[in-house]
Amino acid sequence: MEPIQIVRIDITKLEVDAIVNAANNSLLGGGGVDGAIHRAAGSGLVKECRALNGCATGDAKITGGYNLPAKFVIHTVGPIWKGGTNNERSLLASCYRKSLQCGVDNDCKTIAFPAISCGAYGFPIAEACDIAMHEVCNFLDKTDAISTVYFACFSPEIEKELRRAKERPGDFIMKTKISDTYKGWTISVNAEHNQDSHFSFDITNPSGDSQHVKMGGINEQRALERAREMIDMEIAMNEEE
Repeated sequence: MEPIQIVRIDITKLEVDAIVNAANNSLLGGGGVDGAIHRAAGSGLVKECRALNGCATGDAKITGGYNLPAKFVIHTVGPIWKGGTNNERSLLASCYRKSLQCGVDNDCKTIAFPAISCGAYGFPIAEACDIAMHEVCNFLDKTDAISTVYFACFSPEIEKELRRAKERPGDFIMKTKISDTYKGWTISVNAEHNQDSHFSFDITNPSGDSQHVKMGGINEQRALERAREMIDMEIAMNEEE
């Protein structure tokens, strides 16, 4: 069997070690896949979820499967699409990585994913499928701890886009753009990265003067931190003059 399987099936019916729930931050159930999983699992699931104190966007937490065929449910919170300038792509990628690692940490050999953030959260389906396939392929390339990853599709469009993405996952380059303000300065972080993370950022002072910096081997949060550090240095130097 191929390590990645794309199927049209109700994820709550899959007999795998773990299914992934596209949860909200409360982990207490909601609509769509989230609601379906909670209904199928029964009241024990929400009781265990209450003890987890929620989950941050891009992170993942695990519970038992209760009345589901799956032994575990891995709950991950996908980003709400806000135009692509609020770290949505990296947060979605993190959902897949954190969920897979959560599965490995709990000896799961088979894991099933829904299309995270592709429903009410509004993530563009083609791009979400590119990110999903890219992250899963990269993860499986680095470990044999997981034997099979299933993508349980709820629509023909998602199935089509996942099959397209599966054909050439290495061609995908994730683009990231984050904007921020700090002490009156403007920060713009830009990235085009595949397996490696290479970032550039611009810092602009209140007078409109800009500096451009390129960095490698970091993530978005570190790029923002580095930009703020540079702004603090610039402000300190100006105060000394």
